[in-house]
Formats: sequence, structure tokens, C-alpha cells
Amino acid sequence: MKGYLAFLKKEFFEYTKTYKLFIMLMVFAVFGITNPLIAKLMPEIVNSFVTDGIVITLPEPSAYDAWAQFFKNATQMGFIVMVILFSGVLSSELSKGTLINLLTKGLSRTAVILSKYTCMVLVWTMSIVLCFGLTYGYTAYLFPQ
Repeated sequence: MKGYLAFLKKEFFEYTKTYKLFIMLMVFAVFGITNPLIAKLMPEIVNSFVTDGIVITLPEPSAYDAWAQFFKNATQMGFIVMVILFSGVLSSELSKGTLINLLTKGLSRTAVILSKYTCMVLVWTMSIVLCFGLTYGYTAYLFPQ
């Protein structure tokens, strides 16, 4: 258990040092800000592209539209960004040679895999919470009812 916690701390420090944590938080912050904004401005955007003779009627945007965007963007695009960022975490440790030293010193493979997984889940959870908070705040601001 001591090796697991030490390796978890090392992983979290590495994600901070390689800007993976920062990138995830910024991507999810952009999603959190743009969800209600796009929901509010979508009728105006569509009407600006309409040519003469075409009539498009869109319903008035609501807070439901912003939350629908949140559940679409945060889960789909956020998961794609997470997969791209964290796809090579184990292979990069192996290619740098740092993983072999840790395993020969007595750290179990289960602790290595579990700590990497735990750190990725923590980064994902922090990102989703940030996105939720920003979406909630902007939705309350843009759709007061």
C-alpha cells in the first residue's frame, strides 16, 4: 500500500509537470463555458446563414439546451481528449526505463497499474466537476428562469 501511494503521488506530479492536468482542465473549462453560450446563440447563428426565401423557425433556447450540450460535449469530446492524452502512459514509462527500476525494487505491477488508473480517474473527475460548475454558473446567468 505504501508503494501504491508513493507511485500515485509520483503520477500526479508527472501529470502536473507534463501539463496533462492543465490541458484536461482547460479543455473541459472551454466546454463548460461554451455549452450555455452556444445554446443561447444558436438561433442567431442559424439565422445569420439563412438566405432569402428560406424560413427556419427554431424554438426559444432554454437551460435544457445548455445541459444537453454539457452531456454531449463533456462525455464524448472529453473522453476523446482523455484517451489521446493518456494513451501512452504505460509505454512511455517502459521506453524511458523508469518502470523497470521500480518493478525490480519491489513495487508490484498491480500497484503500478492501479495508481495510473486512479490518477487518470482523478484527473477525469476534476475535469468533469470543473465543466459542470462552469456550465451551471453560465446557465444560471444566461437563463435566469
